Parts: sequence; structure tokens; C-alpha cells
Amino acid sequence: MKKCSTRLLTAASLALALLPSNARAAPEQTSDIYITAKPAPYKMYGDSRALIVGASKYENRIDWTTLEVVPQEVTRVKEVLERHRFKTTVVPDPNSENLAKAIKGFLSQPATRDTRLLIYFAGHGWTDQRRTGFIVPVDAPGERSPEFLSKILSMEEIKAWSYLSKAKHVLFVFDSCFSGSIFLTRSNLAPVDELFLKDIDRPGRQYITSGNANEQVPDRFDFAEAFAAGLEGQADYNKDGVISASELGYFLRSTIIPQGRQTPQFGSDTQIDFRGGDQLFISPVALTSDKRPAVNPPALEGPRQSALRSIGKPTKPGGVLFEGVEVLYYEKVADEGRVRLALSGNGIPFVSTRAELPERFTANALACGPDIPVESLKRLAKALIGAGVGIKEIRRFQKPSEKPMRIEILSLTKDNAGEVGLTTANLTLNQIDALTGCPSRLSQRE
Repeated sequence: MKKCSTRLLTAASLALALLPSNARAAPEQTSDIYITAKPAPYKMYGDSRALIVGASKYENRIDWTTLEVVPQEVTRVKEVLERHRFKTTVVPDPNSENLAKAIKGFLSQPATRDTRLLIYFAGHGWTDQRRTGFIVPVDAPGERSPEFLSKILSMEEIKAWSYLSKAKHVLFVFDSCFSGSIFLTRSNLAPVDELFLKDIDRPGRQYITSGNANEQVPDRFDFAEAFAAGLEGQADYNKDGVISASELGYFLRSTIIPQGRQTPQFGSDTQIDFRGGDQLFISPVALTSDKRPAVNPPALEGPRQSALRSIGKPTKPGGVLFEGVEVLYYEKVADEGRVRLALSGNGIPFVSTRAELPERFTANALACGPDIPVESLKRLAKALIGAGVGIKEIRRFQKPSEKPMRIEILSLTKDNAGEVGLTTANLTLNQIDALTGCPSRLSQRE
């Protein structure tokens, strides 16, 4: 068991091809990826590199079992990525020093903006009490050892290293179990049907894990095989010849969760500068097809529409009120799953990440902008109250234009000092029913 551009194009109009960067080059295929766009073809990627790390033979077999399937998994992933024109590097059974050196070196190597990078790790994962995820090298001792934390590698470090890279898109895929709380994990959300060049061409850092912090991922081939199948075309939901990392993440969840053993997580970076981009892959069907779908530009465009398109689509009937609305939950250990239960039980789509406040504080407030449909706000508030989550305040963002169509579920403290939680009484259902929009501030008096 594994522990755990201004040129715009809809995806329906993408006609992608791998083209040589130099007409006089040798006949072998290159990693240049062009998208048919107006007024001229646009080179999406000029270089594609992948680092594949397989941790199988753990030295401490009492605390970390040998993962027999990992070598097979590495081979399968390497084959599929090379068919997608990635230059692959494999690191087998790294110790703590080699694991950190390999990942940091891979992310800090010189790269041009039109580079895409992918890191695939297969091995054990671990989560601490702050819900920070770690990957475990083969020389890690048991978690009770005083040397344990110095041996494992945190997602926070890896995430920071990714910012060193000038590569446009970086995708991390972890076949291991740990918390995804440091990135924006998505629930009850599917990718949008259309891609737009000016959106997907933004810088992006994305993450996929095979399980969450509360699971043990079985030492089976399921995840790697689903990953490969997705890239071989099954994740191309709208059959446009493009597989986005968001589609791949959704495909993995849809494929693995029904098996009942693990719950893959996927999402984007929390930093706004690295949140918009979406790594792309070419569906094998598109490489051999001469069909060129008609261009169908969207009726609305601009930064606001770009932000809304990046949210995704509700996947459950109960989420219809939240079409185009981003519900962002700043997760706390003290919430004990009540917020997630309320959102999932009511089909409300949301993204979540970890809050910066100490874990003892619970979610106790909502924040929103004047553009939020009032019925969406009411539905969310009532769902939380019904699950026993006390809402003490609803307030408006100080700069609503920077957070279009967003409602945040967060923890507020007295005087915003971060030391004492709000002590006012909870809002009542009558107060929620009386809302006519996002209020400047709604709370009970002291």
C-alpha cells in the first residue's frame, strides 16, 4: 500500500499538429507543438521534458512497504510521455539527497517560456498535522524517528522550486497519498467544454495526486494505467483533439473513484500568477485525423470572462445555481469535515486550499462580491448552517473586481488579529432569507 496571447481559439476549433521547427531538420519528429490559430499557427510548446521518479525498494520495510508495481508503472508512464514528444529522465529508488537534487535540478534548469515540464512520482506519501503533503524517499526512517522530517520532501518546497522555472506550464503527478491542501483542489467540478488560447497560454502550475491524506493507495497498476489511457485519448471528453491537464485530472477522478480504493485530487496553484494556464497534450486521434473543426469564437471575452472560464462546470444537479460561481473554501482541521460534507451533500461545486490561520480556528464566515447571485449565496449559507457550521458574518470583499463571481468560506478572527475567533452569535436562517445581495457586512451585534 502506498501511504500516503490575444489570439483566441475555442477548443472545438483546435487543429493541432507536431511540426518540425526547421524545414531542413532531420525527418524525426520534434517536440514543437503548433495550434492552428488566426492569423497564423501558434507554437504552444517548443520543448517538453518529463522527470519520472519511482520509489520502490524502501530500506525500512517495517514502516514503508516495498512497492513491487512501481518499476512497471515507470515504464508505462515513460512510454506514453515519449509518444507525446517528452524528453524523459528516470530516477529509480532515490534516497533523500538524490530525490531533492533531482526535482530541484529539473525545475531550475534553463528553460524558455514555451517549455512544458512534467514530474511524475510513484512512491509513498505522508501528511503532517498541518495537512502539508510530503513524498517519501527510499531511505526514510519511520515517522517517529527524529530524522524523519529531514529525510522527506514537502510539497511546499517543491511548489516553491517550480516558481524558479521559466517554463510556461508545469504539471506534477503524484501516485501517492497526501493532503492536497496547498493547492486548489476541485470537487464537484468538470473542465469547461471550450479552451481559449489566451487563457491556456498563461503560466500554470497544476497538481494531480492519486489519493488524499486519509487513504492508502494500493500497490496496483490502476492509477498509472488510467493516466496512460487518459493521454491516449480517453480523457479527451469533447473530442476536440486536445487533452488538457484539467481534463486529465477529472478523468482520473472519474475512473479511479468508482473502484472504491482511492480518491484522486487535482487542481491548480494558489498563486494567481500561476493559476490560469492549463498544460495541453495532443490526442492521438488528432495526430492522424485530417478533420479541421470550424472556428467558433466566443461571444464574450476579456479578463473577467477568462477568470470565469477557469472555474469549471458543476457536475451535479444541485450545483446549477453555482454555474460560473467560484466557491473557495479555506480548509481547517478544526472543521472536522463538516464544510466538505455540506458542500458535497448539496452538490455544490468548490475548490479548496489551506488557510493560513492556526488549525484551531473553524470556518465561521462568508465573503463575496456584489456580482454574486443572491440565491447562490443563500443556498451556500443554508447548506453550511444545516451541517452545523456556524456562520457569524457575511462581508463584502474590499476589492471585489479582483475576485469575480467568488464566494469564500473562511475563518475570521476578532479585530482580524488572528488570535481570537469571532464571539458574536451565529446568523439565523431568517437573516439569510432576508438577503437581497452580498451585504457590506452582516453580523449579530456583540
